[in-house]
Amino acid sequence: MLDRLRVALLKRLDKATTRLVSLEAGPADHEGLRARGNVFLQDGHYKEAERIYREVLSSHPNDVKTLVNLGFLLKEQKRLVEARVYLKRAMALHTADSLAHETHYLFGQIAEEQGHLEEAGQSFATAFELKPDFDFACRDLCRVLFLVGKIDAAQAVLDKGLAIHPGYADFHFYQGNLHVENDRSELAAKSYSKALHLGAKYPEIYSALGAVQYKLGDETAALESFQHAMDIDPGFEAEAKYQAGCFCLRRGDYLNAISSFERALTLRPDLTKVHSSLIFCLSFNPSGPPSLREAAQRYGSLLTGLTKGSVRPARAAYERGSRPLNIGFVSGEFKKHPVGFFLEGIIRNIDPSRAKVIAYSNTSNVDQTTDRLRPLFAQWHDIKGLSDDDVAQMIRGHKVDILVDLGGHTGDNRLAVFARKPAPVQASWLGFFASTGVAEMDYILADRISVPEEHAEFFSEKVCYLPDTRLCMTPPVTRQPILVTPPPAECNGYITFGCYQARTKINDRVLSVWSQVLAAVPGSLLRLQTQQMHIPVLRDEFLHRMSLAGIDLARVSLSTGLHWEEYLADYKNVDILLDTFPYPGGTTTAEALWMGVPTITLLGDTMLSRQGASMLSCVGLRDWIANDEDDYISKAVRFASDVPGLASLRAELRDRAIHSPLFDTRRFALNLQNCFEEMFQSPG
Repeated sequence: MLDRLRVALLKRLDKATTRLVSLEAGPADHEGLRARGNVFLQDGHYKEAERIYREVLSSHPNDVKTLVNLGFLLKEQKRLVEARVYLKRAMALHTADSLAHETHYLFGQIAEEQGHLEEAGQSFATAFELKPDFDFACRDLCRVLFLVGKIDAAQAVLDKGLAIHPGYADFHFYQGNLHVENDRSELAAKSYSKALHLGAKYPEIYSALGAVQYKLGDETAALESFQHAMDIDPGFEAEAKYQAGCFCLRRGDYLNAISSFERALTLRPDLTKVHSSLIFCLSFNPSGPPSLREAAQRYGSLLTGLTKGSVRPARAAYERGSRPLNIGFVSGEFKKHPVGFFLEGIIRNIDPSRAKVIAYSNTSNVDQTTDRLRPLFAQWHDIKGLSDDDVAQMIRGHKVDILVDLGGHTGDNRLAVFARKPAPVQASWLGFFASTGVAEMDYILADRISVPEEHAEFFSEKVCYLPDTRLCMTPPVTRQPILVTPPPAECNGYITFGCYQARTKINDRVLSVWSQVLAAVPGSLLRLQTQQMHIPVLRDEFLHRMSLAGIDLARVSLSTGLHWEEYLADYKNVDILLDTFPYPGGTTTAEALWMGVPTITLLGDTMLSRQGASMLSCVGLRDWIANDEDDYISKAVRFASDVPGLASLRAELRDRAIHSPLFDTRRFALNLQNCFEEMFQSPG
């Protein structure tokens, strides 16, 4: 794609004079000299072309065409700083010149190569405005807007491009990317297929199509698409293995997911996204903490090698209470997401005399939660699309005392920024549930149930213990009150178990235990609500897995996800929630408690697998924490047999939860501030 672009630009630049003016032109004929330089440029003789262009500029310093051509030549040689100088001079000299759009476009390319995406977007936008049918400018403006998280703006630009060039394959490729960002997998597959039909046989398109086909559950088609990508470029095998791992992870097949990720890393050990996916997968795999620690350390070593020479800033002078600490929070999930749900009430209760909170948002698809979070911070900086070096430099400039990672090895994390050590103290909290492996991450925030002291050895970070819990849920705010209702068993005459968690968490071991629960509680039903059940192939695959586990499908109610308030109201149809393991619920467990519905959870041996136990302990439900699978089944039978007890607990559980550490955001904010001050005062 890039080679085709370079050739096209070479043909466009000064094509009116190239080779048309005599090559024997004298020194005074600057157009003839420039044309001679253009011939050298097109033939790849950069040194001779540069000498001639500079000779032209010595006598005609404002010759726009020569300035542009020299800028392009320097760009081709990766002499970007010099190229910017000449293109800026050219832009200052013309506005409506026939080369104006090319000049701004070239400047945008240079800005993007330097990691200045906002500046690149402005230049591409100017080029597109000057020449509305300039397909390259439209395409690259769309791409840059996508990279900086301006999805709606990217779509608006692409709509204009498609209106002018409906048969341009790259536009359909980009349309597919926008559909993926908005979780429209079926439409994305159609757009990628359209791009291929129009002749864009790039491995990137086949790879993107394969990833979407995996997500839709069509493994056969996905493998075929990845094979096409590898036929074009064998280097895409690592991407194919990565996507296969993601597919296995989504259906709860952890062992095959791990195998695929490890194979991808064998092929491409530098792919940080694969390292993160492997660590994420290991964090809830039965292989346990040692393998997780090893994978995290391998990732940390990779980042350290990529960021050698980063300077660690010194701690500013500080006495407790003498000034507010500058606390930076880095996240790609400042939106409708568990991180946003848990964070909002806490930030709202931070004492500004003790902490100045700064958001570094790597968030795409901002929403109403983003709008609520933004004014709670003293400063808000959008970093989506900025290079890791630029973000680190920004943070150093803000003199951040403690930088907090809220993502770990999930989603749009920026752990590479932390590897550059932009703040003297750095900590991981909230959005991840294992060691990051990043040597420059000083602390991880936890509670003593999630991480007993004997488990601290499995973290590269020092464990900083919060007194009650590492999680604190913001109480839900709904448009209309959603009241707690009596358990449905009182009217139904039978127990309804439920689970409203992602299909990823419902592995075959979980289904086996649920089958035993249903068998031990005669007449009971299982109510499941999980995303993507509207996709026939995924629904059929999930039903087949339940059947293989021995679950009578006549006793199962299966539906796709509901809108948030409808989902909360649906708890009226459930008596007892059955937690998944070793990846338990987080947000769902907290919201169910707020709706008066208790959860049976299984205590594991990782930070993540102990999350449910930590949350239930906060509200005094330790008896609902099972030590093993037999205990899990036994507790389900015992609690299901006591409907009056369920009714009594349900009537008081919301009030108990709201006044517990799990929902007391003011108390948690105070504990968090104390923790930050202790971390900053600790030596080393």
